[in-house]
Amino acid sequence: MLVRTAILSLIDVELVDRTVRELKLGRSAGYDGITAENLVYSHPLLHTILTLLFKLFTRYSYVPDAFGMGMIIPLPKGDTYIHTYIHTNLYSAKIVERI
Repeated sequence: MLVRTAILSLIDVELVDRTVRELKLGRSAGYDGITAENLVYSHPLLHTILTLLFKLFTRYSYVPDAFGMGMIIPLPKGDTYIHTYIHTNLYSAKIVERI
């Protein structure tokens, strides 16, 4: 319980804001259709809401299954699709991983 409380105190709006701004721009959208640009250029209130959401994840030790979903998109290489793929996840899941 003490460790969880310490972790909760580390998650703040500044951390989420910094993590969002470190996302690479110009990438494809995740499963949810949200791009990094949507998060980076959003209203600062969104970072506050994300902070509260991430704190709830920590407090209740629960992360929704959708945060583990992703898409694998095959890319053609010549006439084949062998070993050339793009894997995308939810950008909010990437933020949680970095925090």
